[in-house]
Amino acid sequence: MTALTPWNPSRRAVARVQAPLPAPTHCPWCEARVLIASNAEVYGKPHGDWPWVFLCGNRLCRAYVDMHPGTGIPRGTLADSATRQARGWAKQLFSGIWQSGYMTKADAVRWLAGKLGIPDDECEIGRFDVKTCQRAVAACLELARSAAPNKLD
Repeated sequence: MTALTPWNPSRRAVARVQAPLPAPTHCPWCEARVLIASNAEVYGKPHGDWPWVFLCGNRLCRAYVDMHPGTGIPRGTLADSATRQARGWAKQLFSGIWQSGYMTKADAVRWLAGKLGIPDDECEIGRFDVKTCQRAVAACLELARSAAPNKLD
């Protein structure tokens, strides 16, 4: 049996990915070629069940994106340090909305997509640029301020 790799993905795992993005070939920040690499190059040691990332070939740039487990499909778009930081903040606030039980995750995605004016299937924080993350953060903070006290705690 051949081992699963990004070059030999699981058909089932690939089929589970909704609205897959194409694999990046060039970095949007420095134009260097994007490589498939072990995520140990990013995290210092293998991380998670699927140890692969798309990584900018320019080691000074350090832009990368994880892959959906069992596939060669990116989990979002290539992100530099500023984008990763913005996504982290947006994800933290957005996750609080549905993890608190205020909305289901599906309802929260529909709500945020509506606020951002994008299709539901494109409403993944891993696809957002810094500006879109800032808009998502603002929408989440607005919701938190308008929600009943302690609903999002």
